[in-house]
Amino acid sequence: MRLGALLTLGVTWPLLFATPKLGLVKRAVESGDVEILRPLPRDLLLQLRQELRHERRFTLADRVLELLRPQLEAEELWVEDGQDGRTRLVPHPRARKAADAHGASASKAARQSAQEALQRSLWADTEEDARAAGLDASMGVRGHLKELPSWDEALKGRQAADLALSLSLAGSEDLQLFEDLASISERELRSRTWRSLVSVQQMIERLATAGYRQQDFPGLFEAALSTLESLGCRPSSNLRDLRAGNFSLHSPRPLVWLYRHATRQGRRCIPPASSKVHEELARLNNRCPLVLDLGCGFGAAALGLADEFAVLGVDASAHCIGYAKALAQRWQLAKKVSFVQCAAEEALAAAKDFGGEMEWILISFPTPFAAPADSRLCMETFTSGNSHLPEHVDSAEFMANVKMLEEARQCLLTHGGDGKLLIQSNVEDMAVTLRGLAEANGWEAVTDGSLGPEVHHVQAPEWQSRRQKQWQRHSGHRAAGAGWTETEAHYIAESLPIHRFALRPAAALNISPYDTLPPELFTVEPHKVALITVEEERLLRLRQSRKNEMTARNMPMLLEDDYTSPERVRQDLELTKELQQQNSHWPEAVDMTYLSPEESASLLIRQVKQGKAAMRLSAK
Repeated sequence: MRLGALLTLGVTWPLLFATPKLGLVKRAVESGDVEILRPLPRDLLLQLRQELRHERRFTLADRVLELLRPQLEAEELWVEDGQDGRTRLVPHPRARKAADAHGASASKAARQSAQEALQRSLWADTEEDARAAGLDASMGVRGHLKELPSWDEALKGRQAADLALSLSLAGSEDLQLFEDLASISERELRSRTWRSLVSVQQMIERLATAGYRQQDFPGLFEAALSTLESLGCRPSSNLRDLRAGNFSLHSPRPLVWLYRHATRQGRRCIPPASSKVHEELARLNNRCPLVLDLGCGFGAAALGLADEFAVLGVDASAHCIGYAKALAQRWQLAKKVSFVQCAAEEALAAAKDFGGEMEWILISFPTPFAAPADSRLCMETFTSGNSHLPEHVDSAEFMANVKMLEEARQCLLTHGGDGKLLIQSNVEDMAVTLRGLAEANGWEAVTDGSLGPEVHHVQAPEWQSRRQKQWQRHSGHRAAGAGWTETEAHYIAESLPIHRFALRPAAALNISPYDTLPPELFTVEPHKVALITVEEERLLRLRQSRKNEMTARNMPMLLEDDYTSPERVRQDLELTKELQQQNSHWPEAVDMTYLSPEESASLLIRQVKQGKAAMRLSAK
C-alpha cells in the first residue's frame, strides 16, 4: 500500500509504525534518510517527532524538526516542548516580539486617545461638549484596538484599569467597552504573578473610581481579594469592603482618587444662561422625597442617595456633570437621580415646583473664600496666593452667600419647611463663618442629635494648612459643640477633618429696614405671630454680617458707627425689653436685631413649625 493511501485513510503514526508494509519508511527514518518524509503533512511530522521523543530517541526527533523548520519559519511558528511531553506549536519569537510591539503601540495610542478626550472634557463649556468628548473617548479606544486579535496582549498589568478610569472621567457610557476592560483586568489578576501589593491596590481603586461595583462584577473583585490576601495585605478599608462584598466608588480610597482629580482641575466654571433643569427634575419620581445637591461635583453623594430619595445634582462644571451622568446611566439610576449643568439659584427656583416632599438641600465643600471673616486674618491670608478665590463670605462669587442661603430657605418653606440644609467643608474657618451667617439669616442649627454624635473637640490632624493654623492662632471659634456632627468626622484615608452641620428654617426670621418683605407676609392672620429674643453673641455676629453686606452694597453710611459694638448690642437688647413692656399684647419675647425700636421699619418672625405663619409689625 502506498504511503499516500495510508494518509488518506487517516492512519496515525503509532499504527503506521505497527504496519508491516511500512517497514521501509521506518528503516528510512532510522537510517537517517528523512527526505522520504518531506511530502508528509506538518501535523503528522509533529506527531512523529513527539513519538520519537517519547521513546527517548532525541537525535532522530531533532532531525525531524530540522525537516520541519523551513515550513514553520515560513508560517512564523515555533515548536515548544512542554513538561508533559507534548509538542505544541506557538508563535515564533520573532513574530511574538513584533506582536507585542504592535500591541504595546496600540495600547499606548488607545490610552493617549482616552487622555486627550479627558482633556477636552475638562475644558468643556456645555454638557453637549462633555458628552461629545465621552463619545470620542470610546470611539478612539475602539479604533486603536480593533485590529488586534486579542486585547489581552495589549493591555497588560493594570493598563486596562488605567484606561477604564480615563474613559469614565471623560464621560464614556460604552457598557460593552467597560465590560471588556473588566474581563481583561480579571484575567490579569488571576493569571499574572503579582509581586507589588501597591500595584494591585491601585488597580482595584482605579477600577472602583471608574464606576465598577463589586455587586456588578463579583468575579473581578473576588480575584482582587484573593490576590491581596496572597500578597499579605494588612487590614485596610479596601480589604474590609472587599470582604463585605460592597467595594465601590463610595469606598474611602476610590473617593480619594476622585477628590484628587477634582483638585487638579484648576478652572472656574461658569454655568450656562439657560439649562434643562426643569426637564431633568420632571423625570424624577415625585413619590420619593427630593434631595437637591448644589455643587454636586462628580455626583458621588447624589449617586449614593439614589436608593432612598429622588436626587437632583447640579454643578457649574460640564466635565463633572458628564462623569456623573454617564455613571448614573451605567448603574441604571437614570430615573432616580438626575444631573444638570446649571446655576444653583436656577435649581432652587425649579425645585419649588417639585410635586413631592423636599428632604434635604446639600452644599458640600464649596470653593472657600480667600479672607476669613475675622479682620485680623484678612491681610495675612490675602498674601498666601489665594487671590483667585472669592474675596469674602459676602462676595457674589461665593456660592453659599446670604442670597443663596435665603433662596434655599424659601425653597424649603415652599415645601412646608420640614426639610433641612446640610453644609460640610474641610475648611474650618469657612464652616464656622457659614454657620454664623446662616443663623443670622433665618436658619437654626439642628442640635437634637438626630444626625449622629456631636463633636466636642476638634482633633488636630498631622498636617495643617497655613490658613488653618492662622485660624486657630487668632480665633477662638471652633467647629465643635452643639450642632457639629462627627458623622464622617475625618477623611478616612487622608486623616483630615470634615466640619458638618445641619440647619432648618428658624422659628424666627430677622429682617432689617433695608430688606424687601416676603409677599406671603401679607396673607397671614394677626394671631399667628410669635416673636423671640436673640442672644447677645448671636446678635453680634448678625450685625457684623449686616455691616459686611451693607459695605458690599456701598451703603455703610446707613449704619451708625457703633452699630457692631458690644455696648450698642446690650443697649438695644434693653430697649427690646422696654418695647415688650409697652406692647403688652405681644408675646413675651421680641426679636430686636439691627437698629433701635424707633429706627426700625419692621419686625418679622415667621414660625414654620406646626404650620404657623407670621405678619408684619411696625415699631412706634
